[in-house]
Amino acid sequence: MELQQTRTNEWYTAILVLSILIPVLYVIYLLTMLQENEQSIKGLLNLQPIYVVLMLVAFINPIWGHFLKQIPKEERVKEGRGDRFLTYLLVSQMVVGNIVMFILALLEKRKLPRASEPQPLTALEKTVALTLLALSLFAGFLLLRFIFFV
Repeated sequence: MELQQTRTNEWYTAILVLSILIPVLYVIYLLTMLQENEQSIKGLLNLQPIYVVLMLVAFINPIWGHFLKQIPKEERVKEGRGDRFLTYLLVSQMVVGNIVMFILALLEKRKLPRASEPQPLTALEKTVALTLLALSLFAGFLLLRFIFFV
């Protein structure tokens, strides 16, 4: 059980680190583009609205990470709060096409130890998860629209 919990913590930590790195790397990418094209951020975002949607997607991840970090280790079990929150995260990442985060969340869910009793999400966690999922669905819809109809 101890080895299983250590592996689980490694995947969980990877998800938390990636949830912080994604927006940082995206901002660095945008700043690099601005320097190369000698544009303002306003000009770039007006010219290419897809970057606004990608910024929304990037900045949703730290919120996922924050709420995942708030779940105690003993509740990061199958049918526990961690597992349930990861399910919402999986759907969110699948909708916006974040393959790396999707795979990490899937691996984490598979490695979670069994719970002795099911633990539901708190009302706040469920509200936040559903809100982030709704934002992800909206962003995913916009991304598909930009890709196929623009």
